Amino acid sequence: EKWRTCTDRRFEFLFRGEVDEWELDGLAVPCNRCGKPSFFRENIEENRITGELRMGCVVNDGPCGACVRAEQAKREDEEWQRNIARAFPPIFTGTDPNRLPQQALGAAMDWTPSRDKPGLILHGPTGSGKTRIAILTACRLADQGTHGWRDIPKWITSVEFGHEVFNRFGAGGDGPRWIESLQEKSLLVLDDVVKGKLTERVQSELFGLLDHRFSHSKTTILTCNVGSSGMSEAFSKDVGA
Repeated sequence: EKWRTCTDRRFEFLFRGEVDEWELDGLAVPCNRCGKPSFFRENIEENRITGELRMGCVVNDGPCGACVRAEQAKREDEEWQRNIARAFPPIFTGTDPNRLPQQALGAAMDWTPSRDKPGLILHGPTGSGKTRIAILTACRLADQGTHGWRDIPKWITSVEFGHEVFNRFGAGGDGPRWIESLQEKSLLVLDDVVKGKLTERVQSELFGLLDHRFSHSKTTILTCNVGSSGMSEAFSKDVGA
């Protein structure tokens, strides 16, 4: 009987002479996870289960292909959640969306970056929830695979950016390579842009970074205490020329 199921994971296969592997198509054994029949041919092709011919028996120990894929997906999702949690400061993780300004949150969560409009600016006074909204938006875009794959967002404040520029562009530093890594990141969140006074070097590197990302349609989310006009005023005329 071709579609016979083995309940004890061992099916006595009668044969004459050498066993032809193709004759085993349709022989099923129960998965040790879900209990559903797992067909020998499927297991051999996916190389998921230990299947071997021994003394006329088909021996199959382990989960079926569907269970293996489900477990792998679960592990990948758990790793993804851990990486996302590490991408942002702990103080901003676990944000309750119901406590945020709903109009601004709704607009940000509905936003989808496009080739012509790859950037989103969230501005408002300190404590208005713009950073938390930016992080929730970034997590949504990253998890949905807007770019075709899951990618961990890069989050950095303007103060941290200034410190990195100061430290990395000294003698023997890796400033250009670091800026290039920010340019190529598929999803970048710049928090508290132009907060405080920026040196001309920091202004130059920040303006160059933003100009490159927007001209190459790289998704970028900015938060600041001022609107776009205020951001323009924060850069010197020489830098923004």
